Amino acid sequence: MTSITRVIDDFSSPALVLDDCNATTGWTAIADSTSGISTSAQHVYGTASVEFDKVDGSGGTFGAVYKELSSIDISDYTRGANGYIVVSSYVSSIADIEYMFFRLGDAYDTNYNEWRVPDTEIVAGWNLFKIPLREFYNSIGTGLDDTDVDAVVFGYKFDSESDTLANILIDGIALDYHVETNVNILDESISVDDGDSTLSIDDGAGSITVDGTIDIAASGTIKRAIISGATSGNNTLIAAVSGKKIKVLSLILVATGDVDVRFEDGAGGTALTGVMSLAADGNGFVLPPALPGYHWMETSVNTLLNMELSDAVQCSGCIVYYEEA
Repeated sequence: MTSITRVIDDFSSPALVLDDCNATTGWTAIADSTSGISTSAQHVYGTASVEFDKVDGSGGTFGAVYKELSSIDISDYTRGANGYIVVSSYVSSIADIEYMFFRLGDAYDTNYNEWRVPDTEIVAGWNLFKIPLREFYNSIGTGLDDTDVDAVVFGYKFDSESDTLANILIDGIALDYHVETNVNILDESISVDDGDSTLSIDDGAGSITVDGTIDIAASGTIKRAIISGATSGNNTLIAAVSGKKIKVLSLILVATGDVDVRFEDGAGGTALTGVMSLAADGNGFVLPPALPGYHWMETSVNTLLNMELSDAVQCSGCIVYYEEA
């Protein structure tokens, strides 16, 4: 049996890694409402993650950390419609969280752009955030100079100053972008821009443009669910849907102890993956978002998606999927 502790050990091109979060070097609390900066063995990228705590301090309602960068040029990612931020984070509870925020700029508190993810889009467990760079929430001071980025900030806004939360983890901060694809056939041109969800067809004499949402499938709606299973044997991840298959687009899974994991087409059904051996100390793996038109695995029609465990070990994470006939 092959031991697999994670799928991704680094980011592939064209990603620009801002910090792999394997060490705490350079990471600083933004105020005394944040403390306990350390590394954690729980991670989804590389060898570790950066850990911190939200505490009751005079620094307000934020639990956040920042790191100074060395004048990084990110203009290749910001000046098109397709650039986005990628970062993974673990929180044990979202009860007191108002939103997640992410900043890039001159410093943690001046001349920056800020992006936010509301609590309704955060789960208790591992989250893989993928945020379009063009959709920033606000711009402070002179805003972001995308040719000279000197600081990155990650944190959570809590409901009140007295709220506390231990062992917040961040892992693998990077920028990436979708690639615009153009196909030319004789005098006809087809252009697909998945960043703007735009489809253009130009036959030389005229053009047709469809601007809006391009669905993964005609009947497909993106759905998300929490993964939480600790039963030796069968653990239902997604219940069966009448007349539909379940198709998995991305997934994060972390185990608290040594356990073998396999995904199946129904309880005790046909294997959709091989047996994956996860080690203790929170090791796991990530299935990154599948390319447009593709997915990682699928069930049969009218069949649940199952996670089979070799032992009664807690396995947690989240899954992104859609249903299709």
